[in-house]
Amino acid sequence: METKNLNLEIEQLRADVNRFKDRLDKQQIVNKKMMRNAMSGHISFISRRYLIVMLMCVLMIPYSIWYFRYMLGLSLAFTVYSILIFIIAFVYTYLNGKDFIHHKLMGLNLLNMGLRVARAKKWDAEWLKIGIPMVTVWLLWLAYDLFQIGNREMGISFAIGGIIGGIIGGVVGFRTHMKIQKSYQSILDQIEELKQQD
Repeated sequence: METKNLNLEIEQLRADVNRFKDRLDKQQIVNKKMMRNAMSGHISFISRRYLIVMLMCVLMIPYSIWYFRYMLGLSLAFTVYSILIFIIAFVYTYLNGKDFIHHKLMGLNLLNMGLRVARAKKWDAEWLKIGIPMVTVWLLWLAYDLFQIGNREMGISFAIGGIIGGIIGGVVGFRTHMKIQKSYQSILDQIEELKQQD
């Protein structure tokens, strides 16, 4: 009788352990889904930012030709340099963001996803080393061209506006850059967590 009771208790314990394992497995699946959803939100944020930047670059090319060359009468070399900046920014953004097409990135295994996100994070950080010098040269060249066409008042106005706009744009751009870097890091952290769960 005692062995029968012991066997029943053991069977009861096994059933309890199996139920607990099932619950734990379901909880891990829910955690993975929640983490994937959180990653999806970060990926969408980054993807939208890249799309906006690329759209702005495309729109600024004809605007540069019209405004700098025809409205202000600035040099052809400055207008071409402006267009080149927008083309370079478009290409760099496209190359960095092409992996952030949602269904492409989310369909990858965790290792490949982590590698692509880490590369994109690095490229995004490296862009500042390219973009800041290009914009600095552009602003100085703009002021120079405005003074060359003999419109001293407009040159001073543009220089002051450029400085103020540069500061405001720099702050907004840096904040956006930091948000994107945080999103990259969040995705990488979540990938690491998912790897540890597997």
